[in-house]
Amino acid sequence: MNSYLPPHGRVLTPYLCCRDAAKAIEWYGEVFGARPTETPFVGADGRIGHAELEIDGTGFMLSDAYPEVGVAAPARDALPTYAMNLYVPDVDATVNAAEKAGATIEKPLADTFYGARAATFRDPFGVRWSVATHLREVGEEALDTAKANFAGN
Repeated sequence: MNSYLPPHGRVLTPYLCCRDAAKAIEWYGEVFGARPTETPFVGADGRIGHAELEIDGTGFMLSDAYPEVGVAAPARDALPTYAMNLYVPDVDATVNAAEKAGATIEKPLADTFYGARAATFRDPFGVRWSVATHLREVGEEALDTAKANFAGN
């Protein structure tokens, strides 16, 4: 049977461009338990042109910046335009490890209206991460009230 996906492909896979992709790969391994699923492609100039990693069964790709072909890493002085959302078994431990490893906390750990304990930080490579641990189910009425309160601000 033919498929439009490669053997281990997914319909949608995040592809990050990082400042210093080699160090990012190590950092994601230490903080998130990410593991490479193949040997990264490293160009003659030492930049990583392509790497694939997996966190608890979910894959993502990353590379260094290649401005000569229009691939840029997040600027140091600019806000990220997206965030990666990651559920982890122990958000407190993950955030503590990330901060110890150089992440900048943007939104501290807190229990949320949607039933998770969560935080947001920017890693040393320019990527914003929203990390959470699901704590409880929240009913539609509570969610509707929270959405109304948010819209009223």
